[in-house]
Amino acid sequence: MSLDQRLLVAARTWGHTPARERVVARFSRLGEHAGIWLAIGAAGAALDRPRREHWERAAGTVAATYALNTAIKLVVRRRRPRLAGLHPLTATPTKFSFPSAHASTSFAAALLYARLGIDAPALYALAGGMSLSRLYLGVHFPSDVLAGAALGVAIGAIAAGAAGDGRGGWANGGAAVIQIQHETEPLRAIAAGRYDLWIRTYASEVRAFGHPVIIGFAHEMNGGWYPWGKQPGAFVAAWRHIVTLFRQQGATNVTWLWTPNSGGKNPSSLRQYWPGGKYVNWVGLDGYYYDPADRFSQIFTPSIRVIRKLTRDPILLSETAVGTLAGQARLIPDLCAGVKRYHLVGLIWFDVHQYDPPTHQDWQLEGHPAAIAALRRGLQTLGAQKAP
Repeated sequence: MSLDQRLLVAARTWGHTPARERVVARFSRLGEHAGIWLAIGAAGAALDRPRREHWERAAGTVAATYALNTAIKLVVRRRRPRLAGLHPLTATPTKFSFPSAHASTSFAAALLYARLGIDAPALYALAGGMSLSRLYLGVHFPSDVLAGAALGVAIGAIAAGAAGDGRGGWANGGAAVIQIQHETEPLRAIAAGRYDLWIRTYASEVRAFGHPVIIGFAHEMNGGWYPWGKQPGAFVAAWRHIVTLFRQQGATNVTWLWTPNSGGKNPSSLRQYWPGGKYVNWVGLDGYYYDPADRFSQIFTPSIRVIRKLTRDPILLSETAVGTLAGQARLIPDLCAGVKRYHLVGLIWFDVHQYDPPTHQDWQLEGHPAAIAALRRGLQTLGAQKAP
């Protein structure tokens, strides 16, 4: 007796009772013709309308996996197991066994649907259980199931790579950066739960998105130019409340970016706005070069020193630029050198042309080739740094 046969006999005889056999048979029938997986795909397309096309494409790939699996069976023509004294415990749609369509469609679906936000461990547990049920019921050899699982993973990976669903940037280590701004909602009302429905809904959408997301809330809260500014106690309470709600919704793909203004020479007030290490993953600093005399050591260094007494979290210059009035090509090297000197994550350039100088001046790089060349050289020096 071959190893394949011995393993099948063990699966067909171990842990069997009439009640268990009935339960497993009913469970396994859910996977006939990829039924349960196509139903999940249809439900996703109906409920997740912004990504309906992606769900339909994923479900179509599962159906194609089933068709290809059937074609392979007809070519290989391996017969179902015939074990002396151990009859199959369920009917099968075909008399051929290799590879297992239950396994191939299950693992293709698990891979594709996990990318659309469904809990991956749950999906793979369901796929594994569906595949193993075929051994328990005595209708597939272990090699049928393994081959089917491998086929499903291969098809799912190929389809996911060709799907064009926007994963390219994330596959290369990218992340979306979002600042939640609330022009009319008071911080104390947010902390008191008046906007929980919106926050929970948004958190669920972020979780379903499935890719890395960096989120800040009420940025530059230590300044007085936004409605939420200069309210340290209310800000801390609102921040903690939002982070807690996101975590309750399972949005574990979020990196929380606490984002004060750089504070210039007097950054000591930053301590009042610190929510605590449990509620922050990264620190963002916003600051600009307005004048030819501005330097990194004046704009950012004092704040970095205060922050380093609060946390060792990575620091990102989350909103910065050198203005044309300051001299972009001349000062961009100073900006990049400061990022490198303090081992910061990097910088996000505020590429906007504003029209109220000097505070709101032209920050754009477009049309300034010398500035573009200076930034390119500076970023090349940063490329050698290790990501946190």
